[in-house]
Amino acid sequence: MEEREIQTESEVQEKETVSEYELVVMNDEINTFDHVIINLIETCGVDDEHAIQCTLLIHNFGEAVIVEGERNELLVMEEGLNLAGIDAIVRKQENEN
Repeated sequence: MEEREIQTESEVQEKETVSEYELVVMNDEINTFDHVIINLIETCGVDDEHAIQCTLLIHNFGEAVIVEGERNELLVMEEGLNLAGIDAIVRKQENEN
């Protein structure tokens, strides 16, 4: 007989919630690359390479998803970036289906 792991409703909701939101940074004509990179590292906890890649995406495409995760955690990052003068928003991810 095959064993199956049974998940509670709260466990299923938690899995759906964790990556349901994304932190997005928008391009502007004010901030320097260095300012954005440093703040992505310090505020979002991403590594140097990820911060540089995101900054290039922001510059070339107008915005970039920096991290995905739980809404409240991302809202803290959003506030930190906004306080640094960087236009960031938390939004619900679009379904890819």
